[in-house]
Amino acid sequence: MRILLVFFLFLITAYTGKAQPSTNDIQVILNQNSLNKLFLALGPVFGSGNYTLLFWKGSYQWTLESPHIELSDNCADFQAQVTVDSGPFRYQSYISGDVSIIYLPDSNKIVIQVTSAILPLYVNLFGSKTHVKNIDLASSFKDPFKFDGPLSLTSDMDFTMPDGYTRRVHALPVNCQIIVSYHQIIVPCGIEFVTVSIKK
Repeated sequence: MRILLVFFLFLITAYTGKAQPSTNDIQVILNQNSLNKLFLALGPVFGSGNYTLLFWKGSYQWTLESPHIELSDNCADFQAQVTVDSGPFRYQSYISGDVSIIYLPDSNKIVIQVTSAILPLYVNLFGSKTHVKNIDLASSFKDPFKFDGPLSLTSDMDFTMPDGYTRRVHALPVNCQIIVSYHQIIVPCGIEFVTVSIKK
């Protein structure tokens, strides 16, 4: 009975012209170094603003240094050093924030967005380091990083058969997932092969 069932399933697959895809036929991989090269290409990132503390008003400037993304298993962190000038008071602060990583199959884009990067703002008030407010530097990266996903690997292949007919087979990535691992973003997919036309 089991032999008949296996043979029946084989006939169905052969008749439809489809090979059942796995979820790991192909992969698109983004390395952490590639993401951080993009930060370098962006050049200097800096900003300024004003603050009010009690009856004291002032301004500040900040400069982002060495921004980068750290990837680990199921986790992505934004990290940077920030130099802040608030009047005569100058200090450096290390910040760590959150990064969202998703795959959008409709647009075939891997989207990487800094969602949180909190910088505590301090000033020198009467000789004492005083916290004024928190600044979310994620707003400095309003546009996410976008990379093409695996659907760009879609292709058609023509095969000349012994009977003189040409069969065109369409290869399409399916069942795509996204995995964040150590220093890598991986998008594994299955591949579905379908005969789309037969001509002589």
